[in-house]
Amino acid sequence: SDNKGFCLEMDTKGRRWVGTQNGLNLHLGNGKFRRFFNDPNDTTSISSSFVHHLMEDRHGNIWLATVQGGVSILNPNDFTATQHVHDPNDPASISGNVALNLAEDPAGNVWIATYGSGLNKYFDGAFEVFTNNPLDKTSIMNNNIEEVMVDRSGSLWTANYLGGVNRYSNRQIISYAYHDYKEQGMLPTTTLTALMESSDGAVWMGISSGGLNRFKDGVFEQFPVDQSGPDGLYSLRINDLMEDTQGRVWIANHGGGVDRYEEGQFTHFVHDPSNPDGVISNEIFALAEDQSGAIWMGSSQAGISVYKDGQFTSIKSNSGAASLCSDHITSLHTAQDGAIWIATEDGLSVYRNGSFQSYKHDANDRHSLPKNNLKVVTVDGQNQVWVGFAGGVGRLDQAT
Repeated sequence: SDNKGFCLEMDTKGRRWVGTQNGLNLHLGNGKFRRFFNDPNDTTSISSSFVHHLMEDRHGNIWLATVQGGVSILNPNDFTATQHVHDPNDPASISGNVALNLAEDPAGNVWIATYGSGLNKYFDGAFEVFTNNPLDKTSIMNNNIEEVMVDRSGSLWTANYLGGVNRYSNRQIISYAYHDYKEQGMLPTTTLTALMESSDGAVWMGISSGGLNRFKDGVFEQFPVDQSGPDGLYSLRINDLMEDTQGRVWIANHGGGVDRYEEGQFTHFVHDPSNPDGVISNEIFALAEDQSGAIWMGSSQAGISVYKDGQFTSIKSNSGAASLCSDHITSLHTAQDGAIWIATEDGLSVYRNGSFQSYKHDANDRHSLPKNNLKVVTVDGQNQVWVGFAGGVGRLDQAT
């Protein structure tokens, strides 16, 4: 329904949903979609056509967070929607109509992040609203919530625009703010660039110019910089975080290559122009692990480094058709069949069985890649490859 795609969701029935700036799309197969739009004269239509985030709840309902109409709950059987928009005369309504993100906790509560109107919890037909109160330190930090996440313990985390993070657990809100950074266990800055929960239940946060932070056992730990030793990071500017199958945490740095955290110590992998056998660049933006346990590191302009058994292998583009299509890597994804999909600024590549295949936009072929300047790539449970770009989303059906 629109080229400006914002979100993708595959439900438990294997159906693929695409939220756009101009409607919701359900993929029916064979390139066909069923489209849903807001109809002001139909209260069973979705509340807004500007869909920012999608989520399937435990009952199979499809939730839509919309920029102009709060949230909608779409019945998966008859495709009718229940609209929830802000009503200033109803304190049990959603607090605002700019909804950005959704998450469901183990108790079945659905949490909604709104911009400018705080945090909402929905259960049994009513909303409970959490907003900032400058006179109450137990309130949320600010009302501009960009993302919500539920960790393994059932605690809710919120990422706030220029306002640190909040943690909601046991009906209590704890805020971790910039102005508290000198106190023990507080965040050093406010802009999160990477967020990950590791297998031990720790929540890791990469902070813009603020380094790496870990929340574990109720306490924040900020890791220092130690460029020459194992006690800290090489760089404070974090681009990506990943935990490998051995439980090691890998940190992609802006200007500092890659760090690996294992058993309380850091190992630095820093680019050395005089060493062609090291990491390919200090500007690493994406990480992935393949089925052999090798770590793939995508750089901003120099291609890919693959690290395995203490050795690096460099992969760069060349003039051949069966090669990496660009050295500017934006996203990496390991598919269930072992293929490594690589989004770049000049097309899509896949590495499978020891060789590359690339896909590019061709203005004369409507079945080609929609755009070459890609931002993200992922593969769904049906082995369909999805790419995101500045103008929307595209899908590659590998069976055709």
